[in-house]
Amino acid sequence: MRRKQDAQTQYAADPVIKKYTGVLAAADVYTRSHAFVLLESIRLDLGVGSPVHP
Repeated sequence: MRRKQDAQTQYAADPVIKKYTGVLAAADVYTRSHAFVLLESIRLDLGVGSPVHP
C-alpha cells in the first residue's frame, strides 16, 4: 500500500511543483506532504482501508 500511496502523491504533486517552483516559495519542499495529507483525507472519507465497521 505504501508504494501506491507514494506514486499517487508524486503524481499529484509533480505538476504543481513544476508550475510553481521559482514562483511560490518552498513549493518544491512542502507540496508532496500536502498532497499526501489531502489524498489520505479523501481515502479515509471514502472508507477505503478503514478498519471501522458501521
